[in-house]
Amino acid sequence: MTRRFAALCAVLALVTTPALASPEDEPGMNGDIASVAYLFSHDSTPKPTPGAEYLDFKKLDYSLESLKHVNEYLEKVRTSKTMEQDWMKICLRAGAYVGEVIRRSPGKTKFNWIDYETASKLNPEVFADGESEIGLALVLYDGDKGFAFPLAKVQKFLVNGPEDDLYMFASAVIASFNE
Repeated sequence: MTRRFAALCAVLALVTTPALASPEDEPGMNGDIASVAYLFSHDSTPKPTPGAEYLDFKKLDYSLESLKHVNEYLEKVRTSKTMEQDWMKICLRAGAYVGEVIRRSPGKTKFNWIDYETASKLNPEVFADGESEIGLALVLYDGDKGFAFPLAKVQKFLVNGPEDDLYMFASAVIASFNE
């Protein structure tokens, strides 16, 4: 296990709580990441998402449309004074939520969460230089050769702003994998 992945597991252990998992959560990595998305999409968690005051939790229903609200949230927090210290938590939680929107969308393609180490074994060329990137720590895999990178997209939004629109990203992923 790489040091970065071990650190990510430690972070996940800090931000996930089995009591918070919704009944629909799956066992294994899919369930673990769904629990992280739950932390983003609910206001009753003991460790709120940074900038939670900008989230309207009623709008976070795992629909594609809900990603427009996530865009608004990220646009507000990306310039906050605490952004540097909150970076990893925001990337993980918002990225997990975006990924869960994709995973739960109707269609023939069913994605599963995999970690960087597993992904790099499946496609070493794509993951050759990304071990230190939080955006590649967890990716969606279609079971064939297709990957989607929701954490990386959140990371890019935080750097570039609305040009890295999450709604457009998820729409394109869902459409391209369900042709």
